[in-house]
Amino acid sequence: MQEDKGVHHLVVEDTVGVGVGGMFAQVAAHYDEIVGRYAYFLCDDDALADRRVVADFRDFLCANDDPEVIMCRMMINGEIFPRNWGSAPACGQIGIGCYIVKSDVWKKHPFPPVYEGDYHFIASVWSAARDMGYRIVWWDRVVSRTQTGLNQGRSEAVMGMAPGQPIPAPSLAPIGMIGGECLILEQALFGVEGAWVDVTEIIRGTIRDDTIFDIRRAIEESGVRDPAFGVYKSVRLTGTLGGQPFRLTVPSSAGREFAFGPPPPARSLTGTQS
Repeated sequence: MQEDKGVHHLVVEDTVGVGVGGMFAQVAAHYDEIVGRYAYFLCDDDALADRRVVADFRDFLCANDDPEVIMCRMMINGEIFPRNWGSAPACGQIGIGCYIVKSDVWKKHPFPPVYEGDYHFIASVWSAARDMGYRIVWWDRVVSRTQTGLNQGRSEAVMGMAPGQPIPAPSLAPIGMIGGECLILEQALFGVEGAWVDVTEIIRGTIRDDTIFDIRRAIEESGVRDPAFGVYKSVRLTGTLGGQPFRLTVPSSAGREFAFGPPPPARSLTGTQS
């Protein structure tokens, strides 16, 4: 709850799972519903940093003569973005919560229907700034934060775990994990039920010391084709650990390392998330 109540919430609900690109494609359809002077995109699994954000923003506007574009900070999975503070937006270095834009300016720039739509939007604003007379200022303040990391709306039961904490197994198969034993990845599939592509060699290339590193980045940088555009996808991992078979399904958005080891005492290895 914000101390300053001078904010209008516009909620755009996705009831069918159009995915990130599909969501960005629909943003412009709601432009007429924006009634505030400034617009800020807060994903439903993120949160404003604290109770003073709106009040502090109002003070900042008064002190800086209502600029068209305000670049601010966002905490994503414990890391402060944008990574290149003070410089023009760079893809992969900025989050959707790193800018606040005047509503009339916001409505002049579309979000392209791709995963990186948030970057392309603010990049287009920057590109037009000189010709359009937009004033860009920097507000050295964390405005929002992810609550569970880079989960893109996926289950917090999986994505809310601390880096290095073992992943709970989905209902596909019970798994016994033995810390310190050899991890052998036999197959990795990327996609959804009925539409999978093999990414075994891609994921194998991330494994070090029985740990799978940064599934999301590995897939994005591989150039592998998207088997189901606009749909949340997963990576299905099959292999052995210490000679024992395992089968895991994890969100392809996983942007952290997964260490195979003994599960925490309070968490079951046979949860219901897949």
